Amino acid sequence: MTHENDLMQRLSSIGVNPHPDPDLPPWTEPPAMGEDLAARMKSLGLEDTRQDLENNGFAVIRNAFSPEECDQLMAAVRACSKLGAAKNILFKGNPLLFSALANKKMMTLAASFLGPDFLLMQYSSTVLGPGGTGFLPAGVKCFGLHSDQPATDPGKSNQTLYTAPRNRNNLLTCCVILSDGYTADTGATYVVPGSHRLRRFPDVQAITHAEKIAEPILGNRGDIACWDGNVWHAFGVRQIPGERIVMHISFAHPEGSEAEDDYDCIPAESFMGTPYQKELVQLLQRHPETGEILTAHPRRRRLYWEEASLRLMEWFPKAVGLWLYKKYFDSIVKKELTRVQRAQSENTPPKA
Repeated sequence: MTHENDLMQRLSSIGVNPHPDPDLPPWTEPPAMGEDLAARMKSLGLEDTRQDLENNGFAVIRNAFSPEECDQLMAAVRACSKLGAAKNILFKGNPLLFSALANKKMMTLAASFLGPDFLLMQYSSTVLGPGGTGFLPAGVKCFGLHSDQPATDPGKSNQTLYTAPRNRNNLLTCCVILSDGYTADTGATYVVPGSHRLRRFPDVQAITHAEKIAEPILGNRGDIACWDGNVWHAFGVRQIPGERIVMHISFAHPEGSEAEDDYDCIPAESFMGTPYQKELVQLLQRHPETGEILTAHPRRRRLYWEEASLRLMEWFPKAVGLWLYKKYFDSIVKKELTRVQRAQSENTPPKA
């Protein structure tokens, strides 16, 4: 069965239109790879990975980090994720986090997908336990089906977080698997294969039936799960005891970088003169010789309050901060589940 037929069958089974909008702008392919990049792709064994990403909307970079590197990164993530999650973890100043960001396999795949001048959009981490802990909803495998481009449905809200046109691959999200692998039991991200070709946000029917049309990304410890910003994906809920520890890294094409986090406060000495200087200069849009800021972040004020609220929770004693964070996250989960349940009720025929 072809990818297109599989997607059509999945969506048609729940009454969702399996075709893209005919009025979408023409698709623009990524820039052609030069000889050097093509040679790096081949030497790193990424050609099939790139093909999977193009065909399915998601892929897995195998063996990107060794078990020893995973142990070190897990310790670093735990240290900066006091409440189970942390944004902008470069602010913590750990050189290990900078070097992980410049991972050769991940950077090479991103360059082939977004073009050579791609940027860092987000760099965060999560440490989550099984469903029912107060972080994620119990009794479901996945929730919150969405696409990152845009981050909200422009047909229902004008408060979009990411409004880059869907005329090319503007965003690539990479999830570094540090703990015990990626499966349905361990809380893997769920994706709807091929949905990136639709270039639209999932409707309420698709969101309601996410568990029926989506599947978990399967990966091992040290792998990196990647997905196209256009693909429909959902948060996975851990079904077994233990922790799910991951780093989330999103790269953007300059055309679609308006939602990047604010990294202007990172001092140049954090990366200048290091083996990863060239990569960080590119990702942070800094001066190639000095590492200084070229253009101030235009949305610093908006992002400040988002950052400040999380840091305030971390400032409290851990028990208090964790309680506040759980309340905050529970409210988001409750709203999402209520919306899905309402949608399901509206789409369920009345009993005879």
